Amino acid sequence: MRTVLIPILCAAMLAGCHKDKFRAGDGNAPPPDDNGPAVVTAKGEPDGSAPAQKSIGAAGGTLASVDGQLTLTVPAGAFAADQNVSIQRISNRNPSAAGPAYRLLPEGVTFARPISITFRYRDSDTTFFAPEYLAGSYQKTSGTWAILPGTVDAQARTVTVQTTHFSDWSVVGGIELKIKQPALAAQGTTGLSVTVNKNMMKGEGKDEVELYLPTLLPSSQIRQWKIENGPGRLLFNRGDDNPMEYEAPANVPKPPKDLITIAVTLQPDPADPKTITLRGKIRIVEGAMLLKVNDGDDIELFAYPAVKDEFGMWTVQGRSKDFKTSVVIHWPRGRGNHVFSTDPLKNNPHFSAIYNDASYGYLYLTDDGTFASPGGVNVTSMGELDGYVKGEFTVNKAGLSSNMRRTVKITGSFMTPMY
Repeated sequence: MRTVLIPILCAAMLAGCHKDKFRAGDGNAPPPDDNGPAVVTAKGEPDGSAPAQKSIGAAGGTLASVDGQLTLTVPAGAFAADQNVSIQRISNRNPSAAGPAYRLLPEGVTFARPISITFRYRDSDTTFFAPEYLAGSYQKTSGTWAILPGTVDAQARTVTVQTTHFSDWSVVGGIELKIKQPALAAQGTTGLSVTVNKNMMKGEGKDEVELYLPTLLPSSQIRQWKIENGPGRLLFNRGDDNPMEYEAPANVPKPPKDLITIAVTLQPDPADPKTITLRGKIRIVEGAMLLKVNDGDDIELFAYPAVKDEFGMWTVQGRSKDFKTSVVIHWPRGRGNHVFSTDPLKNNPHFSAIYNDASYGYLYLTDDGTFASPGGVNVTSMGELDGYVKGEFTVNKAGLSSNMRRTVKITGSFMTPMY
C-alpha cells in the first residue's frame, strides 16, 4: 500500500454544511456571491436510448426511466387533467454531475402540488462522490443550473427532491475525487484532484442555490492520499490543476491487480474535525481508449496496438468488454493534427464507431450535399519517449450510417503501444 500524508498547512476559513440542512423551497435562488458567476451550459442531447412515456391524470401515478435510475411520483391533485409525461436520458453537461441527466416533459407546466423525483445512484457514483453531499439539480431556461435540497437514503442508494415543474435534471455532488484518465497503459500517468462546489457546501438555510464551477479543495483539508489496491506510485504534481499524480507500473498487472484503487481522506468542513474517504478506480491495460458521446460519461474501451499498413496509414481500434461499443481510427503519417476532409486528393483520416446498436462515421448529409465533420485526429506522440502512440479525436457531427442527416458528437482519446 502506497500512502502520502498531507500536513495541515493552515486553517482555511470556509463555512461548510451538509446538503441535508437545506430547506425545500419554491425555486428562487439567491444571487451569486464572490465564488460566482453561476455556470451556464448548453442543453444536453438525447443519448439515443428510448424515452419512457405515460399519461398521468388527476389521480396521480408513477413513471420510471428506461434504465431504472430515475422515478417520478405524482401525487393526486398535482395535475388538473391528463398529462403526457416522458423521461428521456440525455448527455449531462452539469460540471458537478454525479450520474446521468434526464429531460422531463412537459416543460413549462406548473403543478398544483409538488411531485417527487427520485434518483437511484450506483455504487460507482459514490466512490468518487460522498453520498451525504449529493443533491438534485435542474437546468433553467437561462442555461444556469440550480441545486435543490434533497433526502438521501444511503441504504436504498437514492436521492429524492420535490419540485413543481419539469426541466433537465441531474444528481450533483458537492465534493468529488477526479481521476483524469481512469484507464491507463503501463507506465502511464494520470492527474488526481479533489474538487468542491463551494456554493453548494454553504447553502444552509437557503431554498436553493446556483451551481458554480467546482474548484480545487484546499490542500489544508486533505489528510491522506494512498493506493489501497494494486501497484504503482503516487507523486506530488505542483503547478497543475491536478496536485497529485498516479504513475502506473512498468508492466500490465494480471487481474485482479490490474484494477487500482486510489483513496483520499479529507475534511469537508475546516471547522468540523469529521473526515470522509473517497475512492476511485484506475484500470491498467495494454492499450486504452476513452469515448464520449454528446459530452456524456466516459466509456472505457480496450485499445489494440497501433499498426501501420503498406500505404502508410496508421490504425487504432478500440472495443468495450461486451463488444457492443467499438471505434476504428485511421490517419496518415505520424504525429500532428489530421483534419477530416472529403477532398479525394488529400490523404484523409477516417473514423467509424458502433454505439447503442448504431453505426456512425465522420461524414454527414445536408440538403447541400455530403460533408466531412468538423474535427479530426490529433496524434500527440508516436512512441518517441515511452513506446506508446497517444492522441485525441473529435467528431463534432458524426453521421448515423442509416440516416446521415442525424448526427451526434463523439470525442475521445487513446494510448496504446505500437505493433
